[in-house]
Amino acid sequence: MIKIERLPCPPSLKDKSEEGNYYNTREVVETLWKMQHGKCCYCEMDLPEKGHLKAVEHFKPKAVFKGLRNDWKNLLLACAQCNGKKSNKFPVILSDENNVESVLYIVDERDETPAIIDPSKIDPEPHLAYELDLDRIHKSFVNIRGKSVLGRETIATVGLTDAFYLKARRRWYWRVLMPSLARLSEAELDGSEREKQTQRKDFAALLADKEIHGGLSRAFARHHGVIDLVSKPAAPKPKPRQVKPRQPKGPINPFTNTAAIHDPAQFIGREKMLRRLSNSLNGGCVALIGEPKIGKSSILLRLKEAWRGDTVVPIDFSGLTGRDHFYSKLAVNLGLKADASEEEIGDAFEERRLLLLLDEIEAAPVKGIREEDMSWLRAKCNSHPNVSAVISGQRQLCDIFGDSAGSAWDNIFIPKQVKYLTRAEAETLLEHPWAPDEMPLVPNTIREILDKTGLHPYRIQRGGYHAFEALHDPDYDWRAELQQELENCNMQWRPVGEG
Repeated sequence: MIKIERLPCPPSLKDKSEEGNYYNTREVVETLWKMQHGKCCYCEMDLPEKGHLKAVEHFKPKAVFKGLRNDWKNLLLACAQCNGKKSNKFPVILSDENNVESVLYIVDERDETPAIIDPSKIDPEPHLAYELDLDRIHKSFVNIRGKSVLGRETIATVGLTDAFYLKARRRWYWRVLMPSLARLSEAELDGSEREKQTQRKDFAALLADKEIHGGLSRAFARHHGVIDLVSKPAAPKPKPRQVKPRQPKGPINPFTNTAAIHDPAQFIGREKMLRRLSNSLNGGCVALIGEPKIGKSSILLRLKEAWRGDTVVPIDFSGLTGRDHFYSKLAVNLGLKADASEEEIGDAFEERRLLLLLDEIEAAPVKGIREEDMSWLRAKCNSHPNVSAVISGQRQLCDIFGDSAGSAWDNIFIPKQVKYLTRAEAETLLEHPWAPDEMPLVPNTIREILDKTGLHPYRIQRGGYHAFEALHDPDYDWRAELQQELENCNMQWRPVGEG
């Protein structure tokens, strides 16, 4: 729950009598929906703008306080579950002659202090607390408890500890808050100033009044010590110089991107492989083996997008600075502090569906990752059936770490060879369906590119790039440019660590 700022009374409700259902008009409902940013006043879950999965909530029940039936200050908007759970229950606080307080659920109108929170009058956050310690979350759901009489009675009256809400908060915790914290921590650890500002802004958006589970998100930010960091206003940007925009000389080449594919529209083919890999990740571990630039990293990105578990931990070994950086990356992605111990990291594997994506595994020994580090990680994967892992590299694991570590890894990792595209997939790639407005390559050119590149996806992409350039520059010898680039590829594509 968060504080709600009440809007002015809708004209259709002003000066209405105590009789009639004027509180339930379209204007009133729409005003309440806008006032609460489309969320339930109690559980902060989404309310549809249209339809019947919401109800006008009388904070003081109209069955008891008949004179407040059409009183604007008594009206809120709740989801069907919260509204039905609260129903006509209304606890009040009583004090005896010794100032000892007690709570009474009343059935007739009495002028006593409410024992539950009206979020349009009282800020709920000082009265509620979320149990955010990892050991508690791993064993149950994200629970909520009251820090005062108002907090405890609100939880009991509305049912905020019912299984429905516990599961909803747990999903938000693992699927939204933890990944967002990991990205923020990653940027703060070794990101550029621009990346830091972007992640701070994205995390701060989760704390906005309009976002669902705002109370939980704010408590999460306080718990992890980032509330002040993301609340700081960004430094003002210097006023940019007025520069006359440069006019492009020709259309944008659709084959420019040579890095891992982030845009699903540009990921061509491999549907069967992705489907089989996804089926293998129900507690399983896979090793993707293939030539350089054949698409292993792009496959990892697609698996990351398709993962339906709690947490994804992506680590690119080529980007590590050393062994400590490896463990800090693990810790940050698991929602821990960067200097967490191996024991703390191991405990964080408990009772969550976790996917490890380990790219460029050949770089691990070069970066100081030892056989015992891999054996430790292998043991965690092997002992937790809820943990899945995918590694990618150019060579078999036993060739990278030696027989002692390799045999242990081979016990749990199923090798999958990443092969070239099929002829049909390669032709589709050269038709650039993600850029339908750009000039197409003619069939003869497509056939010639495929004959030269041998269906390797990166080589195909480079062939498409050079051929597309020639469409707009008659002097551009795309065949000679492609041949030179292919020769350079053959010289440069050696496994990491070899001379």
